[in-house]
Amino acid sequence: MIRPLRCSGTRIGLPPGVMRTPDISLRNVGFLANVPNHTPDYEGTAFFVGIPFLKGFHYYLVTARHVLSALKQSPSVVLNLRDGGRMILPLDMSAWRNHPTDASADVAVMPIAYDPAFDVSFIHTDELLKTPKEFESLKIGPGDAVFFPSLFVAAPGEARIVPLMRQGNLALMPREPIQTEYGFAEVYLVEARSIPGISGSPVFVRQTLLLEVNRPDGSKVQMHGIGEFRVLGVMHGHWDVRESEINKFAFTHDPKRGVNMGIAIVTPAIKIQEALQHPDLVALRQQIEREVLKSIAPHPD
Repeated sequence: MIRPLRCSGTRIGLPPGVMRTPDISLRNVGFLANVPNHTPDYEGTAFFVGIPFLKGFHYYLVTARHVLSALKQSPSVVLNLRDGGRMILPLDMSAWRNHPTDASADVAVMPIAYDPAFDVSFIHTDELLKTPKEFESLKIGPGDAVFFPSLFVAAPGEARIVPLMRQGNLALMPREPIQTEYGFAEVYLVEARSIPGISGSPVFVRQTLLLEVNRPDGSKVQMHGIGEFRVLGVMHGHWDVRESEINKFAFTHDPKRGVNMGIAIVTPAIKIQEALQHPDLVALRQQIEREVLKSIAPHPD
């Protein structure tokens, strides 16, 4: 299904000096939808991740687990075609796998097949921010910019899907679980107004660089710039608060009648990595790898 389109090296990378978000990240997403009458009723966003093997990859579609509960009538993913237009692909819902051990992780993955017809990019698993050591080595933390390409339900596109680019900043990396609809969960919080359709989006975070610059008077000042970026995680959703309680210290979460607080919840990228280690997916990769190695092994004369 998926054609690997990547920039520099193994990453969906930023060319030097580019300050805005990279165009190629817009090609990393597809839209999940119910398609009962050939017209998509969009529900959320999904994106693509690749695990390297020899000179190729095992490819996966990734989304927020809760989006799947809305896919009930002809569930499909809508992708752009390389030669123009879009295609609606039915999904085998039995192929999705959740996190194997953490029921609070709002992530689901399914294996997909390579097809050069589709105009998409993918995320190498090396681009996932998985450990505190990686955050520390890149000096990524609260205040750094985040961006996420996603579905905008008011304008999803007609001839082709058109992802919307949202931006914000990493606001909080809690040292303890935070209450979500799945119970207490390990999550990040970002300053970004969550809207319907962005659930399941990949959330990228940018490294902030500090450069020492000389002023004309000889004094020095630090100049901020943008460095590398990585995948922070999967967009989960947001908190709502009743309008009458918006200025109170304590409030009631009310997703049906609330006001968006502007704080979105992100499932950490380590949960993607762990979901990809689901025993069923590991067994499938091993089977595929055995078949590939057997097909390229030398045969005796």
